[in-house]
Amino acid sequence: MGRNKDDFIKATGGFRFGETPEAFKERVEKIGQLEALLKSGKLRGPHELELVQRQLCELKGINFDDPDDEDWR
Repeated sequence: MGRNKDDFIKATGGFRFGETPEAFKERVEKIGQLEALLKSGKLRGPHELELVQRQLCELKGINFDDPDDEDWR
């Protein structure tokens, strides 16, 4: 993970209001697992790929269905 704020936010979705340090750590670990799964080539078909992408977006606070979301280009 890069050291600047934007890289941190893109990688983790940033801190969430009311989120405990433990919950943040669990969310970041899940993001890492899903990103590793994407890179592994073990997903079977576009449906599984989309499911993983949607989970990642949810964990990072990205609206998967909004192609005009300027913050995540």
